[in-house]
Amino acid sequence: MATLVDYDSAIYAIASACDNATWNYRGRSWESKAIAIKALEAEGKDSKELVRVTNPEPWDKVKYTLEKYTDDFINSLEDMFDVTILVSGDKGNFRYDIATIFPYKANRIQELPHHFHAIKDYVVEHYEAKRVYHVEVDDALGILYKEGDTLVHIDKDLDQFPGLHYNPTTKKKYEVSEREGLVNLYSQLLMGDPTDNIVGIYGIGKSSSYLKKLKEMETEGEMFELARELYYSRYGSYFPTFMLENMRLVYLIQKHIPLVIHNLMDDYSFYTQNWKEKIFIET
Repeated sequence: MATLVDYDSAIYAIASACDNATWNYRGRSWESKAIAIKALEAEGKDSKELVRVTNPEPWDKVKYTLEKYTDDFINSLEDMFDVTILVSGDKGNFRYDIATIFPYKANRIQELPHHFHAIKDYVVEHYEAKRVYHVEVDDALGILYKEGDTLVHIDKDLDQFPGLHYNPTTKKKYEVSEREGLVNLYSQLLMGDPTDNIVGIYGIGKSSSYLKKLKEMETEGEMFELARELYYSRYGSYFPTFMLENMRLVYLIQKHIPLVIHNLMDDYSFYTQNWKEKIFIET
């Protein structure tokens, strides 16, 4: 029984905290972007003029923060076995190539935190983390997962994987069934993912009645038919192009190939390759 950890979000959070960033507007400043936007909008002012200003902490202090957080994090997994920490590499991601309608993650225009890469390198060197390349860390967890393993993450996307999960923020363990995993996957297909610039069906959000319908369905066939109907109503005769591309973007590689890819894609051998030999850089 292995424990597979997505550590990218932790690295980003630590690096961001060590940036000591403020959001400035004409001599005024806020520590929170959300609070700054709310304050300016209440005054009828344009929040697009906000400027992010950083004052990064020295590396020694960053290293102390990183070591304390990571040591505490690993200790919190003491009842789990064979822990493998995964972080993203810098050798590409196939989703950038297959996103032809809207550029993948093109809406992420904010610069990475100052110490982001140094923190990641330190975790690889001192905590034996494995770098993932060609695919995302999310994919790697699904590719490596075996029955009885535990996936450690805070990412909602990973809830499409059936199996055991642990959220290190809430300290909660939970299990996702095969049906629940499919519901989560098809919900993502309908909603899209604004954080990754994936545009789904306009008007379908977390409280949509269509997502409630998905939760009541027992088979993937039913879910596929609902998604096809909604994509057709939105995109007409072009629906296969939009539906297939979005599924390829939101789907995380695993053993199960969804019906959308089976039914709308002539060659899906990409998803059946043995990725295990390709995703790690030797450390």
